[in-house]
Amino acid sequence: YIDPVYMEQGIVTQKSDVYGFGVVLIELITRRPATYDAERSYVANFVEAFVEKRGRSFIDNDITSEADINLLEMVGGVAVDCLKPNPEERQDMKQVEHRLLEIVAQSEDYSQKRNFQGDLSPAPDDVAFLKALGE
Repeated sequence: YIDPVYMEQGIVTQKSDVYGFGVVLIELITRRPATYDAERSYVANFVEAFVEKRGRSFIDNDITSEADINLLEMVGGVAVDCLKPNPEERQDMKQVEHRLLEIVAQSEDYSQKRNFQGDLSPAPDDVAFLKALGE
């Protein structure tokens, strides 16, 4: 995905790759290809939705549970920062990587808390379901 600065001025910088990576992040969390028209409306609409706190409407609910949508919104926030029109305002790829690793760490912490119940015995509903399957 081409940085608009390159398209308009012919200037390529390290931050041009950051822009392209932001578009890839959008595709991953929305499960939709980034259509690229003259106004870059896909990217502009995504950024506008996140700025107006409507980013959740872009996230594909089929790929996640409600509990994980917050993590995807954080990834969306990283994408928005990658897509800033002024390359000097964008983080470099090392900073983007660091932010994504922080999100992964939060995800792992959340998963561990959610999955650990202190008792490894099956829940009564699970036992009833398994017995019904066996009949």
